[in-house]
Amino acid sequence: MGLGDYHRCQQRTSRGLHGAPCPAAPWSPAAAAAREERNRMRMECALARLRAELLELRFQNHQLASTLLDLNTKMRQLKQQHELDGASRPGSPEDKAMSPSRSE
Repeated sequence: MGLGDYHRCQQRTSRGLHGAPCPAAPWSPAAAAAREERNRMRMECALARLRAELLELRFQNHQLASTLLDLNTKMRQLKQQHELDGASRPGSPEDKAMSPSRSE
């Protein structure tokens, strides 16, 4: 069931069962069957709505995961670039921290 099923289900419930109200008395077996059918249709619509929402959430989750992976890759590249830039500059703070002090 997808988004189209949800829309079809929504149209069915807005028209009512078979497009017209049931003429039978509210306590008759026909009225009970009609209520049961309406309840079943409501449940189907609720499930269709939930399925559509889950599909949307799955899509958003995929997009977020992809974005996070891209950010992680860019962060690694920037870190490597920063490390290379620091190592290529003589007298950089990284070099001073790594070399022993001459004043000892």
